[in-house]
Amino acid sequence: MCRDKYIAVTIGPIFDTINLASSPSALWAASYMFSMLSKNICIVLTEKGIKENDIVSPYFSNSDPRLDSNDGVGLFHDRIIFKKNDFDVNNFGDVKKAAIQKTLNQFGLEEHFDYFEQYFLISAIEFEADNPIMGSGKILDCLELSKPFVMSEENNPLLTLYTSDDEKYKISRNSNIVNRIKNMGIEKWQLYNSSHDGVRDLKSIAGGTVLKKQRKKFKKYKYYAVVRSDGDNMSSIISTLKSDKEIREFSGICLDYCSEISGVVHNEFNGVTIYSGGDDLLALLPIENGDSKTIFDFVSRANEVFNKRFSGFQYKNVSLSFGIFVSYYKYPLYEALEKSAYLLLDVAKKQKNSIAIHFQKHAGQSEGLLISNNSLDGLIQFHNKIVKGIIGGEEEIFLSAMHKLNLFKTIFNSTEDLKETEIIFNNIFDSYVHEGNSFVKSEMPKFFSMLKTQFEIFPITEKGAELNSEDYVLTMSCVLRIIKFFIEEGEQ
Repeated sequence: MCRDKYIAVTIGPIFDTINLASSPSALWAASYMFSMLSKNICIVLTEKGIKENDIVSPYFSNSDPRLDSNDGVGLFHDRIIFKKNDFDVNNFGDVKKAAIQKTLNQFGLEEHFDYFEQYFLISAIEFEADNPIMGSGKILDCLELSKPFVMSEENNPLLTLYTSDDEKYKISRNSNIVNRIKNMGIEKWQLYNSSHDGVRDLKSIAGGTVLKKQRKKFKKYKYYAVVRSDGDNMSSIISTLKSDKEIREFSGICLDYCSEISGVVHNEFNGVTIYSGGDDLLALLPIENGDSKTIFDFVSRANEVFNKRFSGFQYKNVSLSFGIFVSYYKYPLYEALEKSAYLLLDVAKKQKNSIAIHFQKHAGQSEGLLISNNSLDGLIQFHNKIVKGIIGGEEEIFLSAMHKLNLFKTIFNSTEDLKETEIIFNNIFDSYVHEGNSFVKSEMPKFFSMLKTQFEIFPITEKGAELNSEDYVLTMSCVLRIIKFFIEEGEQ
């Protein structure tokens, strides 16, 4: 049986480039440049005679309004696959040069063509396959192992324009970016401040929409979250697609998901989408917005959007995983990016359908949890009952609860059912501050019992996620410390 011929393209070095970023604007610029480069390759291909319908991934159409939203969200991922037809892969060098030139013209960096021609890793290869997405995976993985070689790094345009700490660039750096945004016609850029004359920094992102007085009162408004998400087992869908048309339609569904989730990030949670392509997301969010929506609520909404968009594919193992690193707004962004990638790839993705979240406090303490998406609603409900009415911010209740849990760890860990757990809690939490408190008398034993019997929530330690641990007190203490952080007052 004669299989169709395709050409696959990979673009890089994305990960290395975004790790150079030291500010949200730099991070956006680094990411968006690659998305625009991918889009421009598609544009040049159609100019060279490739039909839009023959670009099977990512979804591309010159006339589709979804690809022209003017919000600065990069919707094109780093791999392009199109049907070969009469295209000679040996001529791809011309496509590459034209796409680089278009991208640099859009960014106002056209004078740096020689540098970026060396810097960008853009490779194309011809192959045969029944399913081009499945057939190209290992081939492109091999191509991406190579690294670009730049003759001189003395004047890296990205560092000079977006991440330099040199005094002569400090004042003009953001104004340069704003001017480029205006020239590119990105009117709804998510990094604009409320008056559209400046750029949001990590401090303003962390503050969400809360009033200045509230920002000063609570620690949580000084912390931001780097959020990464990625679909699990998506190949189980892709492998069933029988034609280029079906693959292209699936790519269109991915585009719908990416467009919607970027809107949720910005419009519902006052965050900033750095990248949203395929089934991937990279965003910066406040850990709690002004309307009391927390980072956990965002994860719940993201799952809702994902499940809605892919509900037509009946595969129980298709899900979404998250890596979330929460840190003080002065914490280096590049380190937060690296740690969020670790949480996603090395913790959450190994379990799938999970959230790996780590809170790094400015004072040095840290807490991490691995949470199954199936247990997320229970955690959110527990959080809300405490923060929104059960104890009303009485910090001593938390402190005594965590102290007694650890003091009587062996007893708590040995309880067998809810009734026995409630008895133990009532007998041990018997001081005047606990009298009549529904948190320690009712909500806490219920949640603790669920940790043992139903919820899949595990602590993340230096050794990784403690999946086999029967130390439920450790998990409960971690949960309580994270919830406590949301009501703590102070600067740091």
